[in-house]
Order: sequence, then C-alpha cells, then structure tokens
Amino acid sequence: MENRFYMSSHGFHTFNHLNLKEKTDIRRMTSQMSCAECRRSVYYKSHTVKIVDLARLKIKCNKKIPCDSCVKRGCVSLCPTGSRAKKAPSSDSDELYRKLDAMSERNRALEEALRVLQSTVSSEAHPLFQNPENSPEEIVIDDVAEHDIVETLGTLSLGDGSTRYFGRSAGPESLLMHTAESQVFVPPSIISQLANSFPFTSEGTWDITRSTNKLLWYLPDKERAWYLAEIYLNYNGWSPTFISRDELFNDLLTPVYQLLSRLDAEDYSEDTVHIPIASSRLAVLFFVFAHASLTDLSLPRFHVDSEYYFDLGRASLALFPTLSSPDISSVQALGLASLFLAYGGPRHDMEGAWSYMAIAVKLSHTLGLHHESPTWNLDAKTLFRRRSIFWELFNQDCFMSLALGRPPSIYFSHAEPPVPDDPDDSVVDEGIKEPGYLRWRDEFAKYILPRVMDIALSPNEPQYQTILDLDQRIRQHIVPKKYDQLPKRPGVEDPTATIALEGICYRTVTLPLRSYQMIFRREIVIIHIHRIFFAKALLHSPSNPSNSSYAPSFMATLQSASTILNMTASYFRRHAEIILRFWSSWGGLLGAGIIVGLVAIRCPTSIQADDAYTDLSLIMDVFKAGAAYSSRMKRGMVSKSQYRAFFFFLSF
Repeated sequence: MENRFYMSSHGFHTFNHLNLKEKTDIRRMTSQMSCAECRRSVYYKSHTVKIVDLARLKIKCNKKIPCDSCVKRGCVSLCPTGSRAKKAPSSDSDELYRKLDAMSERNRALEEALRVLQSTVSSEAHPLFQNPENSPEEIVIDDVAEHDIVETLGTLSLGDGSTRYFGRSAGPESLLMHTAESQVFVPPSIISQLANSFPFTSEGTWDITRSTNKLLWYLPDKERAWYLAEIYLNYNGWSPTFISRDELFNDLLTPVYQLLSRLDAEDYSEDTVHIPIASSRLAVLFFVFAHASLTDLSLPRFHVDSEYYFDLGRASLALFPTLSSPDISSVQALGLASLFLAYGGPRHDMEGAWSYMAIAVKLSHTLGLHHESPTWNLDAKTLFRRRSIFWELFNQDCFMSLALGRPPSIYFSHAEPPVPDDPDDSVVDEGIKEPGYLRWRDEFAKYILPRVMDIALSPNEPQYQTILDLDQRIRQHIVPKKYDQLPKRPGVEDPTATIALEGICYRTVTLPLRSYQMIFRREIVIIHIHRIFFAKALLHSPSNPSNSSYAPSFMATLQSASTILNMTASYFRRHAEIILRFWSSWGGLLGAGIIVGLVAIRCPTSIQADDAYTDLSLIMDVFKAGAAYSSRMKRGMVSKSQYRAFFFFLSF
C-alpha cells in the first residue's frame, strides 16, 4: 500500500492508495471479476493443484462466491480470494474415511462396554446416554502419540451426589463392587453410638473412663479369648503380622484379663475405676476377636460374633484421639478393621477397606514407621514390631490400590525399613536358605511391587522391553518348595473331598492357604503388567494371537490366568469353607476367568482355545458353587456380552 501526500489549507494530509493487487482483491470479493480474470491475476505457488483456465475454455462465471463452474471442476480454491477460499480436497481422503469408520466402530464398542459397566454400579443410565441432545457438537482433543498415553485412565461412576473412580487395573473389582449388605446384628445403643461416631469424634464428647469400663464387660470369657487368639495366629493366613504372638498374649490378653479378675473380686464404680489400658489397645483386641470369629470353622459362616466384635473395636477407637494423637496400637487397629471389611461377609466393603487402610498409612507416617535410625536407640522388640506393621501396611496398600486402580498411600522411594526376621526361614537339603512365608511376601513387595505399581497405575504406556524385563524379575522370585504344593492343573481329586473339622491343623489348613496366597499374588501381578499387551495381541491377531508381536504377553497372561483358576479349583475342592468366608480373592478370579473367556470367544480357532474353554468351565463351576452363599460371587457369573465389554475395557 502506497502513501501519497496532498496539500490543503490546513497543511499536509496522508491518504492510503491501493496497489493493483489490493484493487484486484476488492473486485474479486465483490464479484466484479470473473474466475477467468482470477486465473490471469493470481500467482499460485503450489505446483500440486491442477488449474483450469476458464477463459480459454470459454466457461461463463456467475460471479458467486465460489462460482458454480469452479465448484463443478474442483477449483474451489481459486475462487474468489485466498482469504475466503476453501481448501482443495485432500489427496488422502480415502485414508481419512477409513479412520473415521474405524473410530465409529470403536465408539460403538466403547458405548457397549460403558453400558455394561454402568449397570454393575448403578441402575440409572450413564449421563452420556441420558441427554445425547445436550452433548457438545465438537470436542477438541490434543493428538497424543499411541505409545505415550494409554487411551483410557479408568472409569468414573457418577451417581446421586456420589462419584467413584476405578483405574485401569480395577476392571474385575469394579464389576463385583456393591454396597454393604444389610446387617443382622444390632449392637446396644451406646456401642452403636460410639462405633458410628468414629473417626469424627470430638474430644470431650464421651466419658472415657465410664465408656471404657462398659466396653470391658463385652469381652469374652478367658477360655474363649485364648481360643480365639490361637485361631487368629494359626489359621488366619491372610493377616498374621499386625500383631505377634508375644504381643497378643503378654501385652494384651494377660493384662486385660488380670484387670477383669481384679475388678470381679472388688467393689468398684464405673465412674471412678482407673483403666490402665488405652482404648486403642482394647480396639486391637476386639478386632483380633472379630477376625478369629470370621475364621472359626466351628461357628456358622459369618457368625454374628464377628459383627459384634467389629463394632466393639470401632467403639473403642472412638474413645481414643486417633487422628490427633495416634499411637502404634491405633495403626494396628485401623489396619485390622480395613482387612475385616475386605475379607467378606455382610460388612464386605472394598471402599471402606481402602479408606481405613489409607488412614492407617497416614497415621503410620506420623509415627515414622517408614523410617528407621540408629540414633533412636529402639530395642529389638520395638524395631520388630514397627517393621512388621510397616510391611503389612505396604503389602495391603499395594494390592488394594491395584484392585481399585488408585494411587497407593505409601511410596517405597520414601521408605527404608528392612524386612523383619522370619522364624519360618529354613534350609533345604542342598544347604540353600529358603525364605519363610512372611519374608518371601515382604521381599516380593520390596523388590517387585513398586515397579508394578508404576506400570499398572501410570497413564503412560511403558516400553515393551520394560515389561519383559520385569516379567523375568518376577519369575526369579520363586515360591519356596514347602509352599509350592498346590496343583496347577486339574488332577484326580474327588470334587466332594473336604477336611473334617477335627482334622484341621496347621499343616492341613494354614500351609496350603499360604501356598495358595503366594502363588496367587505372583500370578496376579504378572497379569497386571501384561494386560495391555495381551489385549493388543487379541486386537492385532485375533485368529492366532500367539503369532502377534505381543505373543509373550499373550502367553504369559493366559498361563497365569490358567494357573490361578486351576489352583483355586483344586483348593476349593478341599477348603471350600475358607474360600467362601474370604472374598478378597474373587476379584482376581473374575479377572482370570474373563481372560480365558476372551480367548475362548474371540479366538476359537487358536491352539489355546480348547484349554481356555476348559479353564472357563472349571471356574464357572466354582462361581456357581459360591453364588448360593455370596452376592459378590453371584455377580461374578458374567454373560458373553460382559466378557466382550470387559475386553474393550482392557483394550482402551
């Protein structure tokens, strides 16, 4: 644009003059110039667009924007100006259409999966399906490389004022999740008020002395208390390390029952007698009795005593300043309460268990259980107690986080306590030291679980070689010989074979139970690290996934799932009562069952299909047997459509 100066009576004025190109653009925008003139006036830099000279062809221009002749001949980009022109059709439009078709198919599959998953957590339709007309017309999503971010970060369930998140690793648990069943036990009013006030009790709300005295009288008689303590220590294979035998008998049971004996022999007032035992320690004792009553095979399944002692434990915690001034007993009590909710029965509640465990972990940080210093001058007994509680918290926190797909409360990079000694350590015939159950479990947690958590819960997809390397590390953590005794494939056992109650002992119950747990933990971890690439193998090579580039993950996942299913079926034949009382393993069983179900349904011509179908039938029989006693197991009876839905949940 040129500037010209003109003289007037008021001085010089500057007027902007248009050059030839600007004048031409104005004429073109006002339809004063035809496309033939556009062709002669505009210089095109691109050599890939074929330009048709309308003037030479003597085609008239109707001076629309764009003109009809340009539209018909594919020259829309020439008319009328560069600023308002439309882009020429892309040369790779066919590829774009193919991508659109693939995305449409994928969206339909995801919608089907979302409907099925929503039906397991709420009777209402998902909000995305309720008002489709209100959905935004366009959603802009930043392009991200396929190997940088996994397509989904989990599932968010929205209900009436409530929100619940399940991460990528929480597929089976999200299908089994439900609210606590109605309770058959109604505690006395004061116990109910105390129990329901935890953990938000304000100091000064309760008369501590009088309330603690009332709680003491709900303890069982001495003979029953010692019996329950032995059951907890010997036959509760899921949680033996929150409290040791020495602490349970010498520091809890003996002082408490000595106090009760003294009170029986004296006249005293509930308002004035001094109780030398903190209510947090009393809570530990009640929770131990709750666990033992759940495990006591001489009692009917889910006997009211377990509910009774659980509420008494919560009531005891309500009398202690747990959140403001925690002690190590309050951490033990919260951990035991968490596991009670996770195990099974009318109170089964994984959400509550996860919350209790999170509080216990945070309070353990307050006490410094994640650190250890020689300058603290702690005695050996105290060190052993602190280490045992920390590693129990770490184990339970990791597996609950994996089950729900949520970040853990303990980051091992911020912790350093050594693994405690295990009296179960042994030396085999070759002179090689073998770890006991607790040492094996804690070392597995120390060297394996932190990396597994990073992979399973991270939004970033790991390098495939990282998965293969971690798989090798897991397989090097072998199960000790004395615990590697459960068959991995179906044998010739009598399906009705059980152990009589009088035949129950450590070797018939606890040893097989610990063996089951060790193998189960290792195989379920292998499934967690391979699950993404297992799904990719099914997607890339549905006819024969073993030929996929992700074949190692496909075979590892299928083998681990088969091991879990066959081992569980074998254990269930002889210890059905244990499996029916403890529901914590059913989420992993459902995940393993879905894996073999996917292979049987999606790859019917593969060489693995027959074995997968056999394993699926095997575990379905176990779920059918348990469905009569547990609503959680009944929810595990999934249909073919749910198998497909869960496959897409794994894939995307």
